[in-house]
Amino acid sequence: MLQTVGAVPGPLIIITDDDADSRDGYCEYLRYSGFDAVPAAAAAEGIQKAFALAPAVIVMDLHMPGMSGLAAIQQLRADPRTVRLPIIACSGTSQHEGSRQARAAGADVYLEKPCLPQQLVAAIRELIATRAPAAPAPSAGA
Repeated sequence: MLQTVGAVPGPLIIITDDDADSRDGYCEYLRYSGFDAVPAAAAAEGIQKAFALAPAVIVMDLHMPGMSGLAAIQQLRADPRTVRLPIIACSGTSQHEGSRQARAAGADVYLEKPCLPQQLVAAIRELIATRAPAAPAPSAGA
């Protein structure tokens, strides 16, 4: 991958998916799109990285061996360090059922797999924009 000398990476995104091709492909596309992307191969690893790295967004596959993505989302929502962390849930489960389960667990957005990388980037950008702090009001003397 080409890097611009002195380039500052964009917001950090954690991609949690047990499928190496999906995880690596999303990370590569996010880096190409101006983000800093970190992979996590399991839900527990994604949680640990979220605590350690304070990402802008975490993307969580719902169906993984061991701890499920749904359980991981619930754990992230229960911890004060990550209670407000924007979470995108991804799964091959139907849009209606997957979205219902993901939102009940605490996800902000649900994307049905296969999800195009452009769709993921658009969802991340929208979450970051809506979670950005409001600009300070101009002072009375300005």
